[in-house]
Amino acid sequence: MKPNLVGQRPNLTLAGASLLLLASNPAQGQSAWLPPAGQVVVGTQYVFETYRELYGARRQPVRLRDDVNQHTFSLTGEYGLGARWAVDATLGYVTTDTTAFGPGFSSDSGLTDSRLGLRYGLANEFDSASNWMPTVTARVGGIAAGTYSYLSPAGDGASGVESSLLLGKTLPGWAAGLHAEVGYRVRENPVPDEYFAVVGVFKRVDEVVLSAGVRHTQAVSGQNLGGGRPRWPQLKEFVDQFELGFGWVEGPRTYQIFSAYTFDGKNSPKRLALGLGMTWGF
Repeated sequence: MKPNLVGQRPNLTLAGASLLLLASNPAQGQSAWLPPAGQVVVGTQYVFETYRELYGARRQPVRLRDDVNQHTFSLTGEYGLGARWAVDATLGYVTTDTTAFGPGFSSDSGLTDSRLGLRYGLANEFDSASNWMPTVTARVGGIAAGTYSYLSPAGDGASGVESSLLLGKTLPGWAAGLHAEVGYRVRENPVPDEYFAVVGVFKRVDEVVLSAGVRHTQAVSGQNLGGGRPRWPQLKEFVDQFELGFGWVEGPRTYQIFSAYTFDGKNSPKRLALGLGMTWGF
């Protein structure tokens, strides 16, 4: 039996809640649990990000002369194509304000890097005879470069492709679960390729869902931060982030407050992100 957003069995309800929870947080990416065939899951998010320090090439924080503030508005969607297939998409708009990088750059705005993906379910924990079998899903997708300036740290600024393996496991007796993803992105030159990984946990208490996770992203090549204005997409960046989420489930909808904090990095901003999201399935 497939996960159901409004199912009566506790494990299916938990899987459905986790599907909505992860879909409402753009930092989390996609979920291993697919929406049922014919079902649409739509989410809207607002994220505020700010930082005053950069991690330099030696991983030591460098203080800027002004805060960098960024506002991102996103729309996400996914659709169940069948028992094992789903398609997902992410669109958004971003604005950045700062005087940290000198004259001529005080603000920037444009479309975010857009994504379109296809997921295939390799294993479904609810169809397995083993209590320990996780849900395993493979994803491939395309990336379309945004329209912001290369001086903006709003994204990678390059088109490309990405692939990943997603895992999820509900623990019905504890009303909790685990999720993970590992993947690789290939971008057009001069933006370096990168790999990424995330692992997280979530816990449901009545209608509340709490989540926490750690994310690692690392470029395989690129330049180090130097003097003048940084060319963000070309940097050999790595980022370690800690993520927290608080969600409220109301039938086929989930409302969420989430945050992410960069606790280590290289050639990257030391960001604090705060966001609001709403997701619903129909």
